[in-house]
Amino acid sequence: MPTQHLLPELQSYLDQLAAIDGQVDALLANITEEQLNWRPGPEQWSVGECVDHLTVTGTRLLERIEPAIANARSRGRFADGPFRYGPINRWFARTLDEGETRKVKTFPIYVPSASNIGERVAVEFGQFHQRLAEAIGSANGVDLKKVKVRSPAMPLLNLSLGAWFAATLAHERRHIAQARRVMKLGGFAEISG
Repeated sequence: MPTQHLLPELQSYLDQLAAIDGQVDALLANITEEQLNWRPGPEQWSVGECVDHLTVTGTRLLERIEPAIANARSRGRFADGPFRYGPINRWFARTLDEGETRKVKTFPIYVPSASNIGERVAVEFGQFHQRLAEAIGSANGVDLKKVKVRSPAMPLLNLSLGAWFAATLAHERRHIAQARRVMKLGGFAEISG
């Protein structure tokens, strides 16, 4: 039977999600459309593309997570935790976090949806984050370790539900840090509103 109170792990994810919302709001506040789309180089992403990439990636993953949660609930796959994830689950989340310096090639299905991004990027990111918050809340009581979700990009990668939440938030921190670096470059600052 699912728990009535929100599990501490899930509350931590919601707290991280709220912090990221604030960071993205701050990134996009008072930024012109030209700045939003400015790229430091031909193969580098703009601030807008960084945020759009998070929406694209997260939405594709939610298309797997939401049915996995519903299936777990219907099959009675409940547990209260705390959950300890295996080494592959922990390693994957670590490789996506902002402190990781190794570059990772983006899978084609995760490439930002456009290069000319407007105000919609903030709205779409907000909608995705609301949906992610709902998924985290609906996972309360579900066995976050035993419920597995297969990667939309790498079919052999089948991680625990809780590990996917952690990896998603780590991935978001990484690209917010990338967007901040873009904003500190001289070319970005030279663009006037």
